[in-house]
Amino acid sequence: VKLPLLNLITHPLFLPPNTLTVYPLPHKLTRYISIYRAVGGTNLQFAIP
Repeated sequence: VKLPLLNLITHPLFLPPNTLTVYPLPHKLTRYISIYRAVGGTNLQFAIP
């Protein structure tokens, strides 16, 4: 899933349910991690914008 860079925001890991957030990785890496917290659990999904 490709996400627009405009959706790139900084947010604590404590996200409300059904919230999709993209976090930047360390500078030397070019990919981003999309952290999705589902109801009843947290799923980590890797996304390449």
